[in-house]
Amino acid sequence: MSIKYNDKTNSQEVLLAGIPATDQILSPTSKNPIANKTVYNALSAKVDKTVSDLVNYYNKTDVYNKAEVRELIGSINTLTMEVVNALPVSDISSTTIYLLKQSGVNVYDEYVYINNAWVKIGTTEMDLSDYVTTSQLSLAIADFLTETQINTLLAAKQDKQLTSQVTIGSQTIGTVEDAIDEIAGIVPTLASSSNQLAIKSDILPVDSALSDSSTNPVQNKVVKAAVDDKANQSEVNDILNVYASKNLLPSLTSTYTWNEVTYTPQSDGSIVVTGTASPDTSLAMLTTTTVLPAGSYVVSSGVTMTNPIELVIDDTNNNRLATVNSGNYRNFTIDSDTTIKCYIWIYKGTDAGGIRIYPMIRKVSIADDTYVPYAKTNKELTEELTVEAGDITRLVSFSAVTAYGLRKYGKVVELYFAGTLSEAVNTWTDFLTVPEGFRPSHYVQIVSFNTYSSCKNLQLAPSGGIQSGANLTSGEFIRFTATYIIN
Repeated sequence: MSIKYNDKTNSQEVLLAGIPATDQILSPTSKNPIANKTVYNALSAKVDKTVSDLVNYYNKTDVYNKAEVRELIGSINTLTMEVVNALPVSDISSTTIYLLKQSGVNVYDEYVYINNAWVKIGTTEMDLSDYVTTSQLSLAIADFLTETQINTLLAAKQDKQLTSQVTIGSQTIGTVEDAIDEIAGIVPTLASSSNQLAIKSDILPVDSALSDSSTNPVQNKVVKAAVDDKANQSEVNDILNVYASKNLLPSLTSTYTWNEVTYTPQSDGSIVVTGTASPDTSLAMLTTTTVLPAGSYVVSSGVTMTNPIELVIDDTNNNRLATVNSGNYRNFTIDSDTTIKCYIWIYKGTDAGGIRIYPMIRKVSIADDTYVPYAKTNKELTEELTVEAGDITRLVSFSAVTAYGLRKYGKVVELYFAGTLSEAVNTWTDFLTVPEGFRPSHYVQIVSFNTYSSCKNLQLAPSGGIQSGANLTSGEFIRFTATYIIN
């Protein structure tokens, strides 16, 4: 098809390429002409319907009858599926796919028994994140014109007289009266639609990548991908004000050994595990006090875990929230603020083999799974800088107290006292005490500044009591100071 126009001095034709197109394959719907060779090749592939062609068919004696076919089909072993709580150890069917539910999620692992061994062949989990929904598709094509609508517009415009010429990109075309805006509006649709006008890309160029210099329009999907890669405001607020880091899971701060397995923390927060668990299972507790707000999370190990080695998340009632024992992550959801426990679990007899675990819990809305070390929250840092005063309680009589003080800076406690006893105190008997919240988890040796030898062996017990390693006498002057860390 062509559009003809007359500028009163000469005549030209502007041929819009591709209308009508010549089909290269047979189609039950297309009304376009078709290439001669396509028809010739299609007819050549057909078999002439003559008696001589029967040599290409089987005789009746060479095929099975209906009863024989049914018998053969009935003898075929068919696969069945069965949901189990644990893989069976007896009466195992080699034609059954056993479905074993994963902990905490509605997903099943699929196992079959082959050559006297269990083989995992997949899971029932489906990832539909890259698929478009019906509503998304309908919205995306709502502004596109159908072929019928385009043909109607073109038919109404093709007989119009042109009054001038215009240049768009590198193309010089005529201007149709009262219609150029409508034609320009359908150009992008025509350019992306097969079997319609082939518009050169330089008429209305659309960039396929973001640029800081181009003034052309850019593809929608490019903008969408760039936006999706950015955190929204609520995620930024969470990271800055609530979490401080995307990794919410504290790691070990010192080397720990239990049941012949040693857990060695690294400078980046990862943990190297060595040794063989003996005589029983070994574990290393990473946290028992971390509080997670209600929401959905991902716990990850940063390395592929195998069943004898696990990264486990429980609540304080020992309800299992997630177990990473295959792959390197698990999702879990909590409905309310929850205090969690997290530990590495090595089964009895298992050689850890120097595995390096990168423990991390992040909000599921944070797509980037790259490991980062744990960082304290703003709240924790503020608490560490907050000064809290406490009282030292006297359990015996003092004739004079010249100085005393008890202050806590986060988890660091400073204690000092100076006074003269007015009664005797026996060995390892509490004569002073500090309140709950200022007490250490272990005995703390106290530095005494007294010249009397009997006052040089003081200690603070986990119960909060201050004691002497020697008998104290009435009239004895006691002066000491201590700085310690509480858990």
